[in-house]
Amino acid sequence: MCLADILRLSEDDLALLLPGVGLEKACDTWHAAGARLVVITFGGRGALASFDGLRVAVAVAASAVDAVDTVGAGDSFTAGLLRRPAAFGHLGGRLDALSLEAVTDACAFGARVAAPTCSVTGAGHPAHAAGPAPPRLRGRGAGGRAVLEIRCGWR
Repeated sequence: MCLADILRLSEDDLALLLPGVGLEKACDTWHAAGARLVVITFGGRGALASFDGLRVAVAVAASAVDAVDTVGAGDSFTAGLLRRPAAFGHLGGRLDALSLEAVTDACAFGARVAAPTCSVTGAGHPAHAAGPAPPRLRGRGAGGRAVLEIRCGWR
């Protein structure tokens, strides 16, 4: 049983978690376990997104960078992946408002967020030495739960 609606992993993660299992079978396995969105990233080669079994290969349209270090790229991609649909109110309710088009857009945005991270050593963003702004508590959501606002931006 999968307790997450969104699963993002790299092709290296996939090889470790499900050795010898193909992309399609891996997506089907995690969907059967309960994940609604599975995204497998391939670094500069893009990503495969599978939303409720509908799949889209996302080509990376990120700006070209000289890759120095990929530490933090997956986290940066994931931040962009989550930020884009959240900005349009597509997250929540087990992703009921999310579409395959929105998933494609979110993956492309995630790639653009991750690309500059690879141009410096370590998990920092090259343009912002101060580091990312901390998450802010935005208020209360449905059922009185706190809503955490995560911004893909720096001070």
